[in-house]
Amino acid sequence: MENKNKNRSKALLLIGIILVVFTGALYLLLVKDRTTQRAICLGFMMGAEVVFFGGMLGIEFLSKKTSQIILRTVCGIALGIGSLVSIVVSYIYIVGESDGLTHFYSLQLIIWVIACVVFIIGYFTASSVKKSETGVMNAVVTLTEVINQLNLLSSDAKNAPYSKQIKKIAEELRYSDTSSLVPSDEKIGHVVAKLDLTLMQEYTKEEKDVKVENLLSELLALINKRKQEVKLTKVGGI
Repeated sequence: MENKNKNRSKALLLIGIILVVFTGALYLLLVKDRTTQRAICLGFMMGAEVVFFGGMLGIEFLSKKTSQIILRTVCGIALGIGSLVSIVVSYIYIVGESDGLTHFYSLQLIIWVIACVVFIIGYFTASSVKKSETGVMNAVVTLTEVINQLNLLSSDAKNAPYSKQIKKIAEELRYSDTSSLVPSDEKIGHVVAKLDLTLMQEYTKEEKDVKVENLLSELLALINKRKQEVKLTKVGGI
C-alpha cells in the first residue's frame, strides 16, 4: 500500500512538471504579442497547475491520517474544479482583448477562496470520520478480547457454578454499543483479569463465592456505566 502511494506521488510530480513546462513552451510558441497582462495570466495558469498537482501530492500525504474516500473525493474535486476554472479564466484573458486586470484578479480570488473553503471542510470532515472509525475499531477489538476471555472462563468446567452469570455478562458486552472507546472499557478489562485470577486461586467455597460475586457485580455496574459514557460521547460529553 505504501509503495503504491509512493508510485502515485512520483507519477503526479512527474506529470505536473511536464504539464507546467509544456504550458510555458506552448505560450512561447503561439503567443507573439507577449504583454505584461498576458504574462501575468500565464503565471496564474501555471500556478493553478502547480497548486493542483501540489495539492494532489498533499492529499496523498494527508490520506494516511484521514478518511481517504472523503479526502480524495471532496478535496480532490475542490482542487480539480478550482484549478480548471482558474486555467480557463486565464486562457480567456490571454487570448482576449480585455484591458486591465481588476476583474481577472477578482475572479481568481473568488475561485480560490471557494476552493480553499471546500478543501478545508473536506479535510476536517475526513479527519473527524477517521477519528470515529478508529474509535469504533479500538472499541470492537477491546471488547472482543474481553468477551473471548469471558467465554473461556464460562466454558471451563471448574467455573461451572458461575458459568451462567459469566455468560450473561459476555452477552451484555456482545450487544453493547461499540461506536467509541470509553474509560470504562479499560476498567472492565482489569476486572475481568481479576476475575480470571480469582477463579484460579485456591479459596474456600465461601470465600470464592463472595469474591466472584463481587467482581461480577462490579462488571455489571461497569457495563451500565459504559452505556452512559457511550451516550455521552455521542453528544460531546466525553
